[in-house]
Amino acid sequence: MGDLSSPVYRTPPPAPVAEPVRHPVGAFLRLLAWLWVLARHDALVPREVTPLLPAWTRPFARFVQMFSGRAGREGRPGQRLGKAFEHLGPVAIKLGQVLATRADIFGLQFARDLGRLKDALPPFPLAEARREIERSLGRPAEALFTDLGEPVAAASLAQAHPAWLADGRKVAVKVLRPGVERRVADGLDSMRLAARLVWRLVPLARRLEPSAFVETIARSLDLELDMRLEAAAASEMAEVMAKDGYMSAPAVIWDGVGRRVLTLEWAQGTPMTDPALAELPGLDVDLLADNACAPSWCRRWTTGRSTPTCTRAICSPAPRRI
Repeated sequence: MGDLSSPVYRTPPPAPVAEPVRHPVGAFLRLLAWLWVLARHDALVPREVTPLLPAWTRPFARFVQMFSGRAGREGRPGQRLGKAFEHLGPVAIKLGQVLATRADIFGLQFARDLGRLKDALPPFPLAEARREIERSLGRPAEALFTDLGEPVAAASLAQAHPAWLADGRKVAVKVLRPGVERRVADGLDSMRLAARLVWRLVPLARRLEPSAFVETIARSLDLELDMRLEAAAASEMAEVMAKDGYMSAPAVIWDGVGRRVLTLEWAQGTPMTDPALAELPGLDVDLLADNACAPSWCRRWTTGRSTPTCTRAICSPAPRRI
């Protein structure tokens, strides 16, 4: 399990300073639209929780559930909430990604249903990706890549394309969605207003520090909206991981890095979250679990700027590495 004799103690960072709501009227109207979308998907007060509510609140819950559309009558709660978040945009999707990491609170099935928000969203066209690459790098995609394929994964902020360099290496090209910065700014404005309303109207929720929670998400989004920062974090993480014999990170292709574009060497493997991983032939499950839980593994996540919610861990086929 590694060296447990030299623990590192850190004091928690101070709570982030709450930013003001830039456009209160627009944020309030947008927040009402969010509540309507959640109600239409039966994700505001899901019917599954009605029996758990106090008797005096159940009539209100049933009233809200009357507004659910067909999408609100199909699927599990996590599936309905995921679909609602897809309609609400990148900030709500980021919130869903955070919730998907807490299977210990919401349950394994709920977390799995929200897990698709990480990389299974509708992609934008390849032609738009080419334009974003040219705008960010100052040259057309053909000047760097001999071939740029259709997207293989799409998330709330960006999508990934397979591509090949002139020397034959396969790489992954991550491109931000067009106009995503404006949608993020608007969404954060509404979330900041919602946090203030929760603080004022729900005293029991104050201990959860809703404004600090929103600002933490905002800080994470700010970092993810600049691919140069993500490239620096990925490079730093690769250097640290190289000290272990069982972990590695794909190298950064710096010629393909811009504010809206990130290029990494292609990493082949099975996601650590895939249940089929345990069935791979020749896999030592105990050794993999030991490596994944080693103290050094935990330190890798705290060394770089990336976090487990936005970093994909995979097990490579041969040798068995993370």
